[in-house]
Amino acid sequence: MKGLPALVGTNNVEKDVKYYISAKGAKMSEWYAKGITVDGKKYGYDSPEFKKHRSKTFEGIANAMANQWTKPFTPLQNLQSALDF
Repeated sequence: MKGLPALVGTNNVEKDVKYYISAKGAKMSEWYAKGITVDGKKYGYDSPEFKKHRSKTFEGIANAMANQWTKPFTPLQNLQSALDF
């Protein structure tokens, strides 16, 4: 993202990801290749359900953003900044 430092890898799960190679030779992760199934119904790549699924941020990336892009604070500092108005 603009103006933020690059994230530093902390918990690489690359070895745990299963990949598929498409008929055209494209490499894609298992969750993307299989699409999404909701209540027993499979949705294609252009469906709103799949787009919603694809837009979610993985927990590990979200944790890295929170840990690396925010300043640690103590409850006392938080209280002090709330009183400075």
